[in-house]
Amino acid sequence: QAFCNYTALTLKPQRLIEIQSGDEQKVRRFKENVPVLSNLTGVSRGTGNSRVLFLSREIPAASANDLAEYLILSGNTLKQLSGDQPGATAHTLTTQAKKNPVYVHQGDIPALTLPGDSGQTRRGIGLQDGIPDNVYALIHIHAQRPGDTAFSLIDNQGQAKTNPPVFEIRFKNRSTIRQYINKNSRSLEFEESEPLPLTFFGNSGSKRKPSETLVKPVTSNSKVIKLVSEIFV
Repeated sequence: QAFCNYTALTLKPQRLIEIQSGDEQKVRRFKENVPVLSNLTGVSRGTGNSRVLFLSREIPAASANDLAEYLILSGNTLKQLSGDQPGATAHTLTTQAKKNPVYVHQGDIPALTLPGDSGQTRRGIGLQDGIPDNVYALIHIHAQRPGDTAFSLIDNQGQAKTNPPVFEIRFKNRSTIRQYINKNSRSLEFEESEPLPLTFFGNSGSKRKPSETLVKPVTSNSKVIKLVSEIFV
């Protein structure tokens, strides 16, 4: 539970969907917002001996349907949305994205079309036999990646590499706007202007850190405006 609270993108519900259509006797299972990570589609950072292999795809540019906590690339600048599009505030994480890890992001979740869907944008996976209902993410590792041998487990002769590749999966810490609230009057005393990482340890400001359980979305017309952490002082 702490992992989900401290990690970005976990506000997106991973809803389980079961469908039995027509004369089918078997129920087909689907789950929304499950990322699929693979050495066939992963990208790297760095070069030579400093090259790091990630199982996440390249982080995409912004789109009109992006939601709060989505990661976006703008040139070489890595940003994270503080709310839902359109008009969401984008918080700059770094202006040197190619030197930063490739975090698990919205682009890792494949498009999903369910029987009966009509023009609906949905992301997720079909659950094949053997995949449990509580799956959080899928990792697909293939023996060979055409065009990029660094991601392959075997060499050009089909033999297992003496030094196999090491793949990384990184999750971005959740960042929230901290609100300091008077515990007696319940009035807002101060609000940070920029999101800060939600961390139990580490340097994320000198003031008192919030509890991971006191994070909530501020909404307007069902649209997330920002994520806040309430700190009672």
